[in-house]
Amino acid sequence: MILLDTQALLWLLFEPGKLGTSARDRIAQSPKVYASAISHVEIRIKQALGKIRVPETYVDDVRRADAA
Repeated sequence: MILLDTQALLWLLFEPGKLGTSARDRIAQSPKVYASAISHVEIRIKQALGKIRVPETYVDDVRRADAA
């Protein structure tokens, strides 16, 4: 099991090349990969402040996950 922090989650989803080879390998081999719900809040805050741009598909995926 792996718990990603917000930056690792952003890199994994949008810029996987920024993760080291070892990190990518561990994530790929892990049976479960988690991200804290607060990471999604932090991403939305950064997006609202204009610090990052997040594809609309990510926003839709988070909304669906919240509804589940």
